[in-house]
Amino acid sequence: MQTYLAADLGAESGRVMRGELADGRLTLEELRRFPNGGVECDGGLFWDIDHLHREIGPEVRAIDAWGCDYVLLDGRGKALEPPRHYRDPRTRGAFDEVFARVSRDDIFAETGCQFLEIDTLYQLWRTDLRDAAKLLFVPDYLHYLRTGRVACERTIASTSQLYNPRTGDWAWPLIERLGFPRTLFPPIADGPTASHDTASAVAAVPAEGEGWAYISSGTWSLMGVELPEPRIEPEVLRRNFTNEAGAFGTIRLLKNLSGMWPLQQLRKRCAAEGREYGYAQLTEMAAEPAGNDDALETRAIFDSLARDYAATKLDLEALTGRVIDRIHIVGGGSRNDFLNQLAADACGCDIVAGPVEATAAGNILVQACSSLEEVRAVVRASFETRVFRPR
Repeated sequence: MQTYLAADLGAESGRVMRGELADGRLTLEELRRFPNGGVECDGGLFWDIDHLHREIGPEVRAIDAWGCDYVLLDGRGKALEPPRHYRDPRTRGAFDEVFARVSRDDIFAETGCQFLEIDTLYQLWRTDLRDAAKLLFVPDYLHYLRTGRVACERTIASTSQLYNPRTGDWAWPLIERLGFPRTLFPPIADGPTASHDTASAVAAVPAEGEGWAYISSGTWSLMGVELPEPRIEPEVLRRNFTNEAGAFGTIRLLKNLSGMWPLQQLRKRCAAEGREYGYAQLTEMAAEPAGNDDALETRAIFDSLARDYAATKLDLEALTGRVIDRIHIVGGGSRNDFLNQLAADACGCDIVAGPVEATAAGNILVQACSSLEEVRAVVRASFETRVFRPR
């Protein structure tokens, strides 16, 4: 038996998991769970990185987290400030300023990355870099606190819109045109695991053969396909898809969809108004033919997500020439049977739900295995899935 540790950080919570691998099967145990979220301070929205560092503990050396956000180190290797939250409002309107310096077409030609104002590029554009010596993404910084190593793991670097998926290095010509100092960017390295949470989750999709797509369902829904090479062409840009690095040298051609964020915000608003709902209760209310305003709003969120999935499936088929006959939904959202059935109906194909703990499983198995095929064979042997067929 082999034992591994992993920390998986999400926008609402984080957890430390232990995985035991024996005879081709993985068992997971949650060791601890802790809250996460944005903290407002001095007019900005930040992550409490010190809280995350303490909760993870010093023994965990394989950490995955969301993309784009980063810590800047000064010349002594100390953080200048906590990492800004990607929903911090400071990047609003940054597109026009950046595109006045470098065109959208030129940015995409170098990075193959979708255009979101939360991307690292636009955060850096609105950041005072005079005292900054090095940039580390959130999981890179947490690794740095444990190992002293200054490097950016490949999968997390690829979310920045400053990485070139063709060369596997930083997009140096773009960085220079934007006026960012070259010395800010550490070497890109392949770490002990896939540090981008979506990359870990996609590694643990229990798929076989051709004709499948994935949705990593949580605060965001990340929907795409796995490719051997990036697709950097005008039609990919027009449909605003992105090429991100995956485990074992793969490319994830995907689109960011709104995910469960609107539902999370609805739940918070209801609680502030004195109506406490769990996610399961809201889902049950949405499934009823008639309900109160909270139920109707929840149903609208689910219907909208299912329509987004269907439209993205058509885009993926058009971009790749593939026929997608099944979609694997992994992550916390895969537990929502009502949404899974809506997705099957809207997409007109089978939805395969599970595993829920795909990100933690992928984090651990990328550490433990030598190939993606081996990872997925272990996942199929270890976790049950549920199939929802279109009605």
